[in-house]
Order: sequence, then structure tokens, then C-alpha cells
Amino acid sequence: MVSKKTMSESYVDRDLSWMYFNHRILHEATKEQVPLLERLSFLGIGIIDNLYAQHEITV
Repeated sequence: MVSKKTMSESYVDRDLSWMYFNHRILHEATKEQVPLLERLSFLGIGIIDNLYAQHEITV
């Protein structure tokens, strides 16, 4: 059985996780090796997810 300390250390704070996700999305969107439509897709994912999260917070 896993101890409580080990379990709590294995989870990342929700906000920190969200920041890592946004960083990865923006990083993929700025790579010049990635085709333009895929980069736009990454930007769309980031924008839509952030708008949805903002809506959840404000409502």
C-alpha cells in the first residue's frame, strides 16, 4: 500500500498543472518544424481551454 505522503507528493497542484499544460501548448505552437495548420490547432486548444476555465471560475 502507498503511504499518504508518497501519494500527495505524486500529485501536482491543479494551477501548476494548468500552467505546465499552457506552456507545452504554446511551445508546440511556436515550433517552426510543425506545419502551420497543426500550430494553429495547438493555439486553438490553448485559447478554448483557457476561455472555458475562465468561464468556470467566473460562473
